[in-house]
Amino acid sequence: MADPRSGKIGLLRDLNLNIILNIIAKKGPLSRVEVVRQSGLPQATVSRITNEFLEAGLILKERFDESSGGRPPRLLQLNPTAGYVVGVKLDKDSVLVAICDLSCTIIHSSTVSLESNTPFERTLSTVVEAIQHCLLQAHMTVHDILGVGVGLSGRIDAERGICHSSPSFPWRNVALAAKIEEVLHIPVRIDNNINTLAVAEQHFGLGQASPNFLLLVIGRDIGLSVVLANEIYHGHHGSAGEYGHVIIDRSSTAPHCRCGQRGCLEAIVSSYDQTHVAPRQTATNANADKDPAVLRTKVASENEQADTALTYIGTMLGITLANLINIFDPNRVFMMGHIAQNIHVAEAMRNTMSSMLFDQEISSNILSIVEGDSIREEQWARGAASLVLNELFQPPLYEHGPQTMIVVEDLLVSASSRISSNKARKGLP
Repeated sequence: MADPRSGKIGLLRDLNLNIILNIIAKKGPLSRVEVVRQSGLPQATVSRITNEFLEAGLILKERFDESSGGRPPRLLQLNPTAGYVVGVKLDKDSVLVAICDLSCTIIHSSTVSLESNTPFERTLSTVVEAIQHCLLQAHMTVHDILGVGVGLSGRIDAERGICHSSPSFPWRNVALAAKIEEVLHIPVRIDNNINTLAVAEQHFGLGQASPNFLLLVIGRDIGLSVVLANEIYHGHHGSAGEYGHVIIDRSSTAPHCRCGQRGCLEAIVSSYDQTHVAPRQTATNANADKDPAVLRTKVASENEQADTALTYIGTMLGITLANLINIFDPNRVFMMGHIAQNIHVAEAMRNTMSSMLFDQEISSNILSIVEGDSIREEQWARGAASLVLNELFQPPLYEHGPQTMIVVEDLLVSASSRISSNKARKGLP
């Protein structure tokens, strides 16, 4: 965790701004009276700050509230277009950039290609150019942006903005956040891409009602994010959540993993998927025009092998998932990825997990398998953008190492400046 702030001028104002904006953003539309009640702040403070927000266009007056008598109060609601953030998904062969509003809705995105094994300086230039290009397409500049979030695979020191290592890139121990900040002159945050996805779900998706949850992404790569007491758990070295590299088979025949070990969960899932499951679809398509009777026999045999493999994958996932639940005791577990949606995998996983839970009162319904196709690329970039919004909406009680915190005051100044600029362009006073 970051260090507590101390002796900072305006800390009380920062806190009050944050409290009121959070209430309106998460509970709105609601009246000033309700903001006073939920915040516990004096009415005068709430009135002064909400007036500032209204003047800056940070919040809007919505419909009138129902009233039993007298003039009905206007309801207040966050204006999602009062500020913007940028999310970047950095992959080995592409840079995806998304511009999001304050509700984390993507308003524009673009992708540029990236050559494999690109040196760091060239990668940095490509990322900056991709951000600038996306802003240009959206008729924006960096002055319209509160900050940039970057998600990539690997061991990331999110607090100091350092990428220690990534399977997608050859470089090591680079101050990625600081290097981007030097060029763009706006705050930059980075984290492991699974963590960025969890932050987005925490504030805008599945995890909004769960202060403690696990998010697992199951595919050829396997990732985990642990959210405890509404905070991402990174671990001491920034490598918490390497769920895919839990070793479950120490035999000499266990498949090799890209990490250098043998018998990792990720290697086993990938190996069984490629050996027994993926070939089934390929073979079925290749034999589509052959004799139906021969094809039925061949497909039946292949299906039996594939189903056995899928059941084995589900069993292995169930064992490791039960161990995670026994260790962390989360409210919910969310699982994404096409493999987890297979009926054989899901059934074996739930049955194995339930049988191995220490607390047998925990229902198998703790696990939610998110349906749908593979995670869209934009979701990863949206997750990265959530890093900035997460910091904006959290209480400004902590310093993030050498980084400057992104606080509501920044948003207020940015929104006010945009209104003044718009008025100037239109010749208004």
